[in-house]
Amino acid sequence: MDFARSLLATVLCSAAMNGAAAADFTFEPAARKFAHLPAGVAYPEGIAVDPASGDVFVSTADFTFSTGQPNRLLRFDKNGNFEAMRDIGGAPVLGLLFDQGSIYFTNAGALIGGSSSIQRLPANFSSTTAIQTVTIVPSIGAPANRSVANADGSTDVIDFGSNGAALPNAMALRRSNAAGATLYYSDSFQGAIFAVPNFDQCAQPCGSTVISNDPLLATAGHSVGVAANGIALDATGSQLFIANLGDDRILRLQLATGQVTVLTEDIARPDGLARDAKGNIWVCSATNNELVVVNPAGQVIAKLGAFKGVNDQGRVQGLLGPASLAFVGKKVLVTNFVIPVLGTYALAPSVTSFTIAELDIPPALQ
Repeated sequence: MDFARSLLATVLCSAAMNGAAAADFTFEPAARKFAHLPAGVAYPEGIAVDPASGDVFVSTADFTFSTGQPNRLLRFDKNGNFEAMRDIGGAPVLGLLFDQGSIYFTNAGALIGGSSSIQRLPANFSSTTAIQTVTIVPSIGAPANRSVANADGSTDVIDFGSNGAALPNAMALRRSNAAGATLYYSDSFQGAIFAVPNFDQCAQPCGSTVISNDPLLATAGHSVGVAANGIALDATGSQLFIANLGDDRILRLQLATGQVTVLTEDIARPDGLARDAKGNIWVCSATNNELVVVNPAGQVIAKLGAFKGVNDQGRVQGLLGPASLAFVGKKVLVTNFVIPVLGTYALAPSVTSFTIAELDIPPALQ
């Protein structure tokens, strides 16, 4: 890769739904540092924003278990100034969600011999604030086999394995007058989507309900074995978009029926995702070091970002292993995960100061 190449993003617009001619345009958003983590804190993964104060929350997920440091939840102000940090423990902490004065996070405790869970802290947490457990992730095992048709007319059958370990990853929230508040979360090991009904009112730890354990939510295509990952609800709250990192796919789950279909594929290692005001899905492509924007029809309409190297402070320039993103007005914040277990980042060992990147959203996508 030529690290001196300019940061380019080209938007390919298909014909509009009304049949108008397509218009192509190019933009060059500048990826810059929004914040850097305190010394010794590594592998920022999840991110969420308090829309009222602008505070930014970041989780760390050390899957290498080699730093000797606990995983943390951090808070920055709207200008990227570090405010507070809470040690969570040895388990990786992945997805984050802000809601009504609390920050929710997924705790992969099963990886260190405990239970995986969804937990929360008040948004104004300090280093000693008590952690609450919202729900314990059930052990449900792997999905059923998946049959895959081949071009020669034959069929392959994928038999998914499981040791019962749960890896809760990302969360999404639906509020409605009729159904109350429902928290959805993905499980990357068990290939599942769970729901916690009335999660802000039930007796904790609340129960989790399986929404889908569909074979499309699992993977046999990645050495890390991570499947259902980032999730986002559509504007109606009736559909859930899901990134399957191992299969390079974005899926769509109909919540009323549990049906899972492929929205689009061939997005390299899709990790975190988020829906914008236009209904487009923004996806972190972890190994291509870019954000991919997909319209509701599943068409890629934009790509932003690039890896620009590591500076003399040991900080990533641009994007390297983007894991999660969050919108803040006309900007998007992205965690540079730089996790070496993906095995594709030659300069990952030279990163000694981990960062949150910031990009302007081009006017055409606002």
